[in-house]
Amino acid sequence: MEDSPIKVRVKVWLEKDGKPVIGEGGALLLELIKKHKSLSHAAKEMGVSYTFAWSYIKRREQILGTKLIETERGGKHGGETLLTEKGLELLEIYRHVKKRILDAISDIREINL
Repeated sequence: MEDSPIKVRVKVWLEKDGKPVIGEGGALLLELIKKHKSLSHAAKEMGVSYTFAWSYIKRREQILGTKLIETERGGKHGGETLLTEKGLELLEIYRHVKKRILDAISDIREINL
């Protein structure tokens, strides 16, 4: 049996009062909402239902006590969904924290026994 290195893996998520606020999936959802200006397009690209994505956002808003998205119905191209300032800030904080953690462990990604 050939020796292969042990790989270091990390999952990063943020919590408030022991409740999950954002992890990689949530960050991706916020990024796709920002990109498409649409919750339904973001959900479709992620392969989840609109209802799941909507519920995910609403649960996080409840935990945080602030709005993460704003929706506007109708208009020339239909409605759109935008991240609020707090939604943008949460996404930025998550990405910053994740990058710092990954940078901190970058020199120990593989361990040989």
